[in-house]
Amino acid sequence: MYQSNWSKMTRTILMGSMLATAVMTGTTAFAEKVSNTTAEINSAKSTVKFLGTDADNFWFHVQYNNPSGSNFFLTVLDESGEEIYSGKFSDKTFTKRFSLPRFEGYKTISFVIESSKSNYKERFDVQFKQRSEEEVVVIKK
Repeated sequence: MYQSNWSKMTRTILMGSMLATAVMTGTTAFAEKVSNTTAEINSAKSTVKFLGTDADNFWFHVQYNNPSGSNFFLTVLDESGEEIYSGKFSDKTFTKRFSLPRFEGYKTISFVIESSKSNYKERFDVQFKQRSEEEVVVIKK
């Protein structure tokens, strides 16, 4: 009887460990899948790339090729046209990472790159869509 209970307890612990490992592995894979998703918008001079998410932020990478080194402005706008960020730069090869809080309720944001001397102006619109996912696990005992 002692042997049988020990065997049953060992099986229960082993099955519980395997189930916990499977659930954690599935959750981790989903989180990595979400946070490593990339979307990129290219033009001849500039790129806006969605890098992914972390617990609190959306991450973007903006790149602008400015061979003349002239001044340009980078502005980030929300869906109502309100300025979230604005900066003036003159880098020949501009690259910057941006983070936006995930829980601000943005529906659309726009990255606007505008040269002060030339007629160059480019706008990249980013739309946010939220989905939820549920996982149900049935365990036979």
